Amino acid sequence: MINRMWRPAVAVCAVLLGLAPLRAQQPTGRQWQLVGDGKAYRLEISSPGIDRPLVRKSDFERYAGHLAKIETAMPVEGRKRFRGVLIGTEGEAVRIRRDDAAEGEEAEVLLPIEDMSEAKLMLTDDLVTEALRREKSAKRKAREARKEVRREERHSRHRPQRPAAKGGE
Repeated sequence: MINRMWRPAVAVCAVLLGLAPLRAQQPTGRQWQLVGDGKAYRLEISSPGIDRPLVRKSDFERYAGHLAKIETAMPVEGRKRFRGVLIGTEGEAVRIRRDDAAEGEEAEVLLPIEDMSEAKLMLTDDLVTEALRREKSAKRKAREARKEVRREERHSRHRPQRPAAKGGE
C-alpha cells in the first residue's frame, strides 16, 4: 500500500487467538529492515478485531452462539448469502440458524467450510462483552504468571547454598 503524502507503507495484519495485544504485534525495526529494499517505510500493524473473519473449523466452534455472515462460492439451497447464529460444526461443515428464514422454510442450514468465500462475525453487544471478558481473563493470567516468577526468584535467592561434596571421601 502506498501513501503518497508520506512514504511507502508496509501493512501487516497480525492474526492471533483472542485479542492481539499491541506489544505482541511490534517487531523490531531490524527485523523489518532485513525485508526492506533500502527505502524508508512506515509500518502499519493491525489485527482483524472482534468482528474477525472465520477461516478455520475451530473459529466456527469457538464462536458458536454468535451472529455471523457467510457467503458461499456455490449456491446452497438456492442461495449464496447467509446470516444467522452459528450453532456449531458437523464434520467439515458449519450449521447456522438463519435469522431471515421465511415461514415454512428450514431455518437451520449446513454449509461446507470449503465452499465458503467469506465468513465473518457480526459485531454485537454479546460479542463485545465476550471479547472484553477474554481480554480481562488473559491479563489476569499473565499477571498471576508474573507474580509466580517473582515469587520463585525471591525464594531461590533466599535458599541456603549446600556445601559442595568432597570427592572420594
